[in-house]
This record gives sequence, C-alpha cells and structure tokens, in this order.
Amino acid sequence: MGRGTVPALIEGNQTWSSSDIPIKGKAVNGDEYADFPPRPMTVEEINGVVTNFADAAKRCVEDAGFDGVEIHG
Repeated sequence: MGRGTVPALIEGNQTWSSSDIPIKGKAVNGDEYADFPPRPMTVEEINGVVTNFADAAKRCVEDAGFDGVEIHG
C-alpha cells in the first residue's frame, strides 16, 4: 500500500512507498498519517511492482479482451 493509508485500514500491515515521507493530514479513521510513515521500497520492489502492473495490463488486453488499459501513477 502507498502512503495514503494507515495500518488500521489495511489489516495492520505497514504502508510502503517510494520514500518514507508521510502525507499530511488524517486518514478516514482519524489516524495521523505522520504517525505511520511508509516503509521505503527497494529498487527491486519498485521494479517488481512495475512488472506486476505490466503483466496485469497484458492479461487485460490479451486474455480478457479489453481494448486498452489506463494506468495512473
């Protein structure tokens, strides 16, 4: 999960992002984002996520018959 959530909203798991910089403000449950900074991902983890998104997009087009896939980042 990216830095836009807190552990209480993702079954106690730690958030992770490209850096350990939390966003400002409060999550929907009232927790301060700053109290739960994300764990910075390694280059290998980031590359793995990119690969997973590419693989998923390929399956959407080739297997599920989508006309295209739009990925926001």
